[in-house]
Amino acid sequence: KNYYFESKITKNIGVDIGKFNSKPAEGNVFDGAIKGVSLFGDNYRIERGSYQGMKLTNITLQKDNLSVGRYDFTNPNKTIYMVNGHLPYEKWDLGAMWLRGKNKNGYVLSLSNNINDWSKHSSAFWAKYYYQPSDTYVKHEMNGLADFMLPNDGFKGWSVGWRYIPKKDWAFGLVYYRLNNLLDNRSSNTIYAYLTYSFKNYNED
Repeated sequence: KNYYFESKITKNIGVDIGKFNSKPAEGNVFDGAIKGVSLFGDNYRIERGSYQGMKLTNITLQKDNLSVGRYDFTNPNKTIYMVNGHLPYEKWDLGAMWLRGKNKNGYVLSLSNNINDWSKHSSAFWAKYYYQPSDTYVKHEMNGLADFMLPNDGFKGWSVGWRYIPKKDWAFGLVYYRLNNLLDNRSSNTIYAYLTYSFKNYNED
């Protein structure tokens, strides 16, 4: 469970203190609930904390549809750099992310349609292609087998997903992953289905 205190220090400086979700580089580098502190604003987020014995410092800067980041981890010791860009057109979005570990480069390409529409009876689609050596991630956000492939030099492959909103605050989705590890090219297939309900403990004006 997450528990944290959030406050606005100034107009463009906010702070989270406690246990909260961290997902730098859209989850392609790390995804987990960390204990620590986060400073954030319209164009930046700085996080310092721990996760299951690992220390981490995440810095992300953003300007319009471009972002850059540096992410430092201990146990395992990794420093990962990120450059990310998105090209939106009407309801479509084309994305490209470059990742740099100690010795190797990786990248993630994405294409999505209607991904930000959460209205009733709306649907969304996305597809991604990954090439991520183990230098370029620590704990991946996907429900595929990327984390199991960390000891095998990382992974490459693709995913496709679809989401439907049957009614307010509900979402149903399907995701398929086809991945190969980079050590011996052995493959894995994962089909993931979900049904979620979102609720708030406050009223929106």
